[in-house]
Amino acid sequence: MTALAFRRQCGLSTVGADVARHGREATARCKELGLEPRKLFDERWGEVNSYPWFVLAYATAR
Repeated sequence: MTALAFRRQCGLSTVGADVARHGREATARCKELGLEPRKLFDERWGEVNSYPWFVLAYATAR
Protein backbone atom coordinates (compact mmCIF):
# COMPACT_ATOMS: atom_id res chain seq x y z
CA MET A 1 0.00 0.00 0.00
CA THR A 2 1.31 3.46 -0.82
CA ALA A 3 1.54 6.22 1.76
CA LEU A 4 -1.10 8.23 -0.14
CA ALA A 5 -3.54 5.29 -0.27
CA PHE A 6 -3.03 4.60 3.45
CA ARG A 7 -3.61 8.24 4.37
CA ARG A 8 -6.77 8.39 2.25
CA GLN A 9 -8.11 5.19 3.79
CA CYS A 10 -7.46 6.52 7.31
CA GLY A 11 -8.89 9.98 6.62
CA LEU A 12 -5.54 11.71 7.12
CA SER A 13 -4.18 14.74 5.26
CA THR A 14 -3.18 14.03 1.66
CA VAL A 15 -1.17 17.23 1.21
CA GLY A 16 2.03 16.45 -0.70
CA ALA A 17 4.42 17.36 2.11
CA ASP A 18 2.55 15.19 4.64
CA VAL A 19 2.49 12.21 2.28
CA ALA A 20 6.20 12.63 1.47
CA ARG A 21 7.11 12.76 5.19
CA HIS A 22 5.02 9.65 5.83
CA GLY A 23 6.79 7.86 2.99
CA ARG A 24 10.23 8.82 4.29
CA GLU A 25 9.35 7.55 7.77
CA ALA A 26 7.97 4.31 6.31
CA THR A 27 11.15 3.84 4.26
CA ALA A 28 13.27 4.35 7.38
CA ARG A 29 11.19 1.79 9.31
CA CYS A 30 11.52 -0.72 6.47
CA LYS A 31 15.29 -0.33 6.62
CA GLU A 32 15.24 -0.92 10.40
CA LEU A 33 13.26 -4.14 9.85
CA GLY A 34 15.34 -5.28 6.90
CA LEU A 35 12.44 -4.95 4.47
CA GLU A 36 12.58 -3.56 0.95
CA PRO A 37 9.70 -1.28 -0.19
CA ARG A 38 8.13 -2.43 -3.45
CA LYS A 39 8.08 -0.12 -6.44
CA LEU A 40 4.77 0.62 -8.17
CA PHE A 41 3.96 2.76 -11.18
CA ASP A 42 1.67 5.72 -10.51
CA GLU A 43 0.26 7.85 -13.34
CA ARG A 44 0.70 11.07 -11.44
CA TRP A 45 4.05 10.51 -9.72
CA GLY A 46 5.76 7.86 -11.83
CA GLU A 47 7.39 5.26 -9.61
CA VAL A 48 6.27 5.19 -5.96
CA ASN A 49 7.04 2.93 -3.01
CA SER A 50 4.57 0.46 -1.56
CA TYR A 51 4.87 -0.65 2.07
CA PRO A 52 3.31 -3.26 4.37
CA TRP A 53 0.33 -1.77 6.22
CA PHE A 54 2.00 -2.23 9.64
CA VAL A 55 4.96 -0.10 8.54
CA LEU A 56 2.62 2.69 7.46
CA ALA A 57 0.69 2.42 10.72
CA TYR A 58 3.95 2.69 12.68
CA ALA A 59 5.02 5.73 10.65
CA THR A 60 1.64 7.37 11.36
CA ALA A 61 2.01 6.86 15.10
CA ARG A 62 5.39 8.62 15.18
